[in-house]
Amino acid sequence: MPIVAKVHTRTLQGVTRTVVAACDSELLGKAYSSGGLVLDLKAYAPFYKGERVSAKRLGEMLEGVDSVNLVGGKAIAAAGKVISVKLSDAKKIGGVPHLQYYNI
Repeated sequence: MPIVAKVHTRTLQGVTRTVVAACDSELLGKAYSSGGLVLDLKAYAPFYKGERVSAKRLGEMLEGVDSVNLVGGKAIAAAGKVISVKLSDAKKIGGVPHLQYYNI
């Protein structure tokens, strides 16, 4: 499976929020930078590193979440089948697409 994903939950003032972080697996363990921005997938690998998932499983994980943090073309394309994100919306850092989605 080319994508790793992890579900994070946090409760503040009695409200639970769910965030899914997903990343193309081959990008983990490296850092990318451009234009003064840094995408450090070495230091922040634990945020993304959960289970290896298929595009279908990632779609299931995204149902009802509050926000999504996506890194890499495969993760963004898979998420785009379930939520309204597309690769062309992503900010590229060191050539790697990064996108955040918030369900408001």
